[in-house]
This record gives sequence, C-alpha cells and structure tokens, in this order.
Amino acid sequence: MSRPIRVADECWIALAMLTRRLPEREAFSGREILDEVRRLALQAELRPGVAPHIHLHNVANLPPNTARYRLFYRLGDGGYRLYRTGDPYHPERSAGKSAPRTGIKCITSVDRAPI
Repeated sequence: MSRPIRVADECWIALAMLTRRLPEREAFSGREILDEVRRLALQAELRPGVAPHIHLHNVANLPPNTARYRLFYRLGDGGYRLYRTGDPYHPERSAGKSAPRTGIKCITSVDRAPI
C-alpha cells in the first residue's frame, strides 16, 4: 500500500514543475504554486496545509514555525523558487530537508536536469 504524498513534497513538486515548464522565470508567486498544486491533483482534494507550506513551512530563509524545511527560497520581491545548495537559510532550519527524500522523479533544485 502506498503512503499519501506529504504536503511539503506536493508543494515542492508543483514548484519544480513550474520551474521546468517555464525555465525563463526566476520565481513564482504563492498563488501560481497553489494553482499548480490544484492542476496536478496529486491528491483527491486540496489539503488545508498546502497554503501554509507554500508561504511558511517550506521557506528556507524565514524563521520556522513548526516545520523546518528548506524546500523553497523567497526572493526580495516575494516570489518563490526552489532552494539551492548554498542559499542562505534561517539557522533553525539547518537540519531541514531541501528536497523530497524518496521516490519522486522530477528535477533537481540546482540544475533543473531530470533525475
């Protein structure tokens, strides 16, 4: 039996797919990521944790609330891109994961190449 995908990973996949589809874009708005989560429909319904993961839990350079992930990086204009090794992050997020850990075939956050 397969486990449901974690909300953090679902959001990462959405941002990774946007990055792959629109490589000329430096960043994406929270609304665009949310719309991509809806479009991909990896879960039967949009879960209530998606928006907080996009705007807070996944963002490496914000102080952590409950989750300490380093999946997204927030730019000065408020847009989000995938976290890249070497990006500055909040010190309390140092042990947080920076990409989904298992079974997700998408793109790397560093070079946008298929994995």
